[in-house]
Amino acid sequence: MRFYLFFILSSFFSFSQVTHTVNAGMFYYEPANLIINQGDVVVWINDQGFHDVNGEVNSITNEPFNNPETFDSPATGEVGAEIYTHTFNISGFYNYDCSVGTHAEQGMVGTITVNPVEENSIEGIWSFGNDFLHITENELTIFFYEDKLDCLIEIPYSYTSSEPGTITLIDSYYGYTFDIEIFVDNNGDLNILPPEEDVEIWSASTLDINSITSMICSQIDYNQMIGQWELTSVNDVNLSEGLHYMEIFGDGTTIQYDYDVDNNCYEITELTVDFYNEFGEAILTFEDGVEIDAIIIINDSGELAAWVNDQEEVWNSTSFDPLSFNDCSNVSLMDFEEFDASIFPNPAKDNLLVELSHPGEYELIMMNIDGKKIFDGNFKDACNVDVSFLSNGVYLVHIFNSERSIIKTIYLE
Repeated sequence: MRFYLFFILSSFFSFSQVTHTVNAGMFYYEPANLIINQGDVVVWINDQGFHDVNGEVNSITNEPFNNPETFDSPATGEVGAEIYTHTFNISGFYNYDCSVGTHAEQGMVGTITVNPVEENSIEGIWSFGNDFLHITENELTIFFYEDKLDCLIEIPYSYTSSEPGTITLIDSYYGYTFDIEIFVDNNGDLNILPPEEDVEIWSASTLDINSITSMICSQIDYNQMIGQWELTSVNDVNLSEGLHYMEIFGDGTTIQYDYDVDNNCYEITELTVDFYNEFGEAILTFEDGVEIDAIIIINDSGELAAWVNDQEEVWNSTSFDPLSFNDCSNVSLMDFEEFDASIFPNPAKDNLLVELSHPGEYELIMMNIDGKKIFDGNFKDACNVDVSFLSNGVYLVHIFNSERSIIKTIYLE
């Protein structure tokens, strides 16, 4: 997110440019007297004859024209060809003639009046879609709309003006500076051209700064995030208990515990959370160096809400003992492959008989096909399970203890 402003403001300064055509023929320029604006382009086209465009020395008096800037071109005799093109970036009055033979003496002369174009101030409040820019004498602040939070994120920059049309932005977070060029066109709109993108036209906003700042996202309090959490829903779908836990420490270190159903153990992952603004935008860095953008806040209900990899997660505050979790890195998976359970009849109607290849004390969890727990219980060696109250369909039976685990699919009809 922090690169957003750099992206939209790497632009160029320009006047609202217009191209004018002057036709040249036997002893004439048409129009002979042209009035244009600063930054406009003039193109001379040859109608007939052999002509040039000379804005340096008067061909009749041999005195310099003393134009605000000089210009001249080679001569051409090609009918319909372009004799010369010039962009007039300096305002003032220009004389020129055709220096070929006696063409100037026979009346082939012209003038161009270049009116100055004042650079409109970029200061003010500008809008582009749901985003806003507030530019003052030495500060530029972008307010971009974050749809996940339904509010505006504020990113302030200071800037200095090195020359007309150019400002140097100073990023206080990353510590870099960069020059950008922006301009206000004749319609009063702020023009910005991102690299390799179409021009963006920012309109003068009808909102005042107080209205905009009232829509700023609430700032996070990282201290509220420190502690232990359990993942309860993903994209508004509730999860079974005991599957995912997380502990956040004061230095940003975070440890996640994700339950591996097949092996009855927890995958333990360590990462760091680095917030780069006060609104919850962060970078998650994993042990293998992989980085992921995220938004993490404490919502109005006191839950930890996170947007990671295009999914919305809700975590509830909880307490747990990490030492009680069976770490998958310490588990021998060979044991699990040898372990088996017989469940019959399958399909079943009222009761299930469960027998195991390895006797012992186990926990049984009955789940629907989405993994949502329906009921659980404990047994030793074997058991009968009453399923008469369940609807017809496909179910999962998870049987496990601290050493072994297996999931079986059953059908009720």
